[in-house]
Amino acid sequence: MATRNSDTERHRNKCREEIEKYIKEHHSTGNDIAFASFLSENNAFVIENSYGLSDYKSFWTNLFGEVVATLNVKTVRGRINWGLVEEGINGEDEAAGSTPKLASTSSKKSTDSKKSVSALLTIDQINLFKEKFGSMKDEEKWMVDGDFVENKMFEYGLTLTHEHSVHSFILDLEDTCWEDIFSSTQLEYLKKHKCEPLPTASSEVLDFFHLFHKKHEISDLLKTAWEAGPYYQDSQFDAQWAQRTMIDLLTAYKYGVIDQIATSNSEKDLITRIWRLIDTVFDNTGIIATRNDKTCVATAERINASRSVSGNGLNGWITAWKPDLLLIKQEIEYGVAEHGGYDEACAGKKELFEKWLKLPKLIKDMFCRAARKVNHEKEYLRELKIAGFCHNHLRVSLVMMDCPEGYVCRLTRTKDYEIPLSIPQISKRLIPILKLVLGAKAMILKNVFLLEFGPERQSDDELSEEPCFIVHEQSTSSQIFLPTSLNSPASQSKKRKTSEGTEN
Repeated sequence: MATRNSDTERHRNKCREEIEKYIKEHHSTGNDIAFASFLSENNAFVIENSYGLSDYKSFWTNLFGEVVATLNVKTVRGRINWGLVEEGINGEDEAAGSTPKLASTSSKKSTDSKKSVSALLTIDQINLFKEKFGSMKDEEKWMVDGDFVENKMFEYGLTLTHEHSVHSFILDLEDTCWEDIFSSTQLEYLKKHKCEPLPTASSEVLDFFHLFHKKHEISDLLKTAWEAGPYYQDSQFDAQWAQRTMIDLLTAYKYGVIDQIATSNSEKDLITRIWRLIDTVFDNTGIIATRNDKTCVATAERINASRSVSGNGLNGWITAWKPDLLLIKQEIEYGVAEHGGYDEACAGKKELFEKWLKLPKLIKDMFCRAARKVNHEKEYLRELKIAGFCHNHLRVSLVMMDCPEGYVCRLTRTKDYEIPLSIPQISKRLIPILKLVLGAKAMILKNVFLLEFGPERQSDDELSEEPCFIVHEQSTSSQIFLPTSLNSPASQSKKRKTSEGTEN
C-alpha cells in the first residue's frame, strides 16, 4: 500500500511541476493563463499521464486550480476541448466504439511513430493475414527485379506486432519502412510504374489563376477576382467555381476571418469557411459530397461480411467508420476525406492514425467495392483510382490508390499544401490548392465514367453477361480478386440496442 501511495504522489508531483512550468512561462511573458490553453499546449503530456485515472478530467481541473491558488495568479476562461485527450486515451478503431490497445514506443523501428495509433495484432488477425496471402497465385503477383512485391510485403507484415497498412496489402510508398524492404531501384520503379500525373485544369481556369500573378495587395486581388470572366455556369463551371472560391476566401482574408479561424482550431469553422471548396467543386457532376455523419458503406460491407443467422441468433451489426467527407454517386463511393482542427505539426495522434491507417483502409474498402461492381475484371482495376483528401487545420494533401499490377493496392501521396495566413503569399500558395482540388475532381470523374461505361478500349457492341446461378459461376483469367483490408477486433464492451439487434 505504501508503494502505491508513493507512486501516486510521484505522479501527482510530476503533473504539478508541468502545470507550474506552464503558468510561470506564461506569466513571465505576459501571456494569458488558461486551463484550456494548458490542455492544448501540453496535450501529449496530459494524455500520457491520464492512463489509469478513474476521473482524469477532475484530476487535471482540480490540480490546475490548486497550483493557480498556490502561485496566486490570475487566469482567463477558455473553451476547454477534452476531445483530443479522450481520443488519445481511448484510441480509435474502424468499428465505432472499439478501442485498440495502446502500444509501447520503446522500439526504434521505422514504424514506431505509428505504433501508438494502431492496435496490437491478435492471433486471429495474423491468421487472417496469412490466409489472404495464401490465396494469392504466383502467376498473378507483381514481380520487380526478381522479387514478388506481395511476398516482401507479407514477410514484413509478419515482423510487426501492431496493425499497419501492409496487413491490408496496401503499399504506401511514402512510408519510410519500405526503404529497408526494397532496394532503391525497386522503390523507384514501384513509385513510377503506370503512375499518371494529376490532370491539369482547363486553359481558361489556368488563365484565370494567372491574373493573380505578382499581385500582393488584398484590394488588387479582390478587384482581379471580381472583374474576371464572366464565366457561364454550365460550360465554364470550373472557372466559375475558381472565381467564386477566390472571392469568398479573399473576402475572408480582408476581414481577418482566416486568422480568426486558424486561431480557434474549430473543425466546423475550418470546413464551413475553407475546406467546403472541396465539396462545392463537385456541384455539377452528380456526385454528392456529404459531411452528414454518414457511415462508409464500403467499410461496413467488409466488417459485416461474415454476418449471418446462426443457431445462436443473428450476429450483431458492427457500425463502421463515419468519415468527415464522402463523395458518392449512385451508391458508389469514389472519394473520402478526413479532417482535423488542430495543427500538431503532422505528429498528432489523430492525424497520424487517419493519415497512415484509417484513410488508407477506407480507400482500399472503396476500391474493393468498386472492383466487385465491375466483376473484378483486370482491365477495369488497372485503370481504377480512388482519391482521398487529408486536411488538417490549414494543411491539405491528396492520396490516390490504384492497382497497377498483381494484388497490390498502391498508395501515392502529394506533398502537404497549406492555406497561407500572409496575404502576399496568396497567389503563390492558395492557387496550387485549387489546382489540386480540380485535378482530383478530373481523376474522380474519369473513374465515374470507367464504372458506368467500362474502359475506353471496350467495344460498344460487346454482348452483355449471361445470367447464371452462383454454383455455375466461373472465375476467368481476366479477373483478379484483391484481398480486402484487415478487420480490426470489434469491441464487445460497448453495445446499444438497434432495430437489427446489437451495434458494436
